[in-house]
Amino acid sequence: MLPVVETDEEWDAVVPDETVMRAGAEDLCARLGLAGAPLTRFAEGSQPVYAVGDELVLKLFPTSAAQDGVTEARVLSRLHGRLPVRTPKVHDAGRYENGSDLLAYTLLHVYSNLPRYLRELHAPAEGSLTALAEAWFGTA
Repeated sequence: MLPVVETDEEWDAVVPDETVMRAGAEDLCARLGLAGAPLTRFAEGSQPVYAVGDELVLKLFPTSAAQDGVTEARVLSRLHGRLPVRTPKVHDAGRYENGSDLLAYTLLHVYSNLPRYLRELHAPAEGSLTALAEAWFGTA
């Protein structure tokens, strides 16, 4: 479904093409048991993000940023149920293989408000998810 993407430049060229991205998101949803679920792409974000029905969010990462997806899933898994505010629950995360293309994905429940948590829990000076995991949980 998705073309081979090995560099950030190739990813940046593919991301705006909704025909290509939607086909990949639909295929991934089918593999996750969510075939036919309505997909709505969010207009903003550093990576392509889709609402999957009313309760899930699918976020796609290029191969070059796969570790960011892994780190985000770990941080969100650790946050869930540990804060005084509702946090997203990681439903599934991993690598999606489609021919020779690999993407990382994170499938989340949609009730997150990460910017608010970062304000209230004080984000580390280095603005990375790894630094956040280390600051909040002592591990990445």
